[in-house]
Amino acid sequence: MQPVSAIYGRMEDGSLGFTSTEIAFEDYTRCSTKMHKQSGQRRLETPVWCMDNTLLANVIATYTLQRATMSGGGQRHAWQSELSPPQKLELAKKFTKKRQADMLATLDGLCRRFVETKKQNPRDRHLRLMSEQIANLDSTLRILENCAAVCAAVVHLYYRVGFDSVGVANELKVKSCHVRQLLHRMRLVAALLGYGTHPDLAKRLAAQANLPQRIADCRLATKKGRAEYCKRLRQKRQAETLAQVPQLLAESKRLLAACA
Repeated sequence: MQPVSAIYGRMEDGSLGFTSTEIAFEDYTRCSTKMHKQSGQRRLETPVWCMDNTLLANVIATYTLQRATMSGGGQRHAWQSELSPPQKLELAKKFTKKRQADMLATLDGLCRRFVETKKQNPRDRHLRLMSEQIANLDSTLRILENCAAVCAAVVHLYYRVGFDSVGVANELKVKSCHVRQLLHRMRLVAALLGYGTHPDLAKRLAAQANLPQRIADCRLATKKGRAEYCKRLRQKRQAETLAQVPQLLAESKRLLAACA
């Protein structure tokens, strides 16, 4: 039924008549209206898993668990293939509670610091950075609170209804960049599960395979940097000591002369 419509048929009391929404075209001037526009042609093809509820449930559950544990795809999540989507969602809830508590504490601290800084100096250059961090944490908490439902709504509106990222963001009251990021990450998770391909899949798997070597290189670089810093510090202290030698000698001569 359209907003302004009337259907002739049998009423609830059994008599014939019109069933209407009791909204006239003149009422549009006093109503709040919203226009939904489809995005048209897609830059990328619609993935198969978006149209299959079983595959979609597994992708959403896997992504929700990965987001709750704050770790990407690859070999670290090989054990997740043995869990069913309900088990993944139940496990994600346990991790989410801990993350929410930590993020709420961080958010409260940032808000207090923002208020105190603004009282002391309204033109402080750190205020803008803190406001951005507060907004980011708030958006993350909103999505993390019901991540699976948000992901399902994003996929449905974007791929099945045909909205673009801006239209999806307006419907869900989030930012359009968050919508595009969620879609990108879910496509990557689907590729890791074997549901299609992703342009970043090979790069992610290669980075995951080289992760131990990268960690070792970082530790070696840190050790070398620490040794170099200590060497420079010793040289600086030796130079300062040598620079004080003439002054100390002059002071010693002066004291000896005074005693004589």
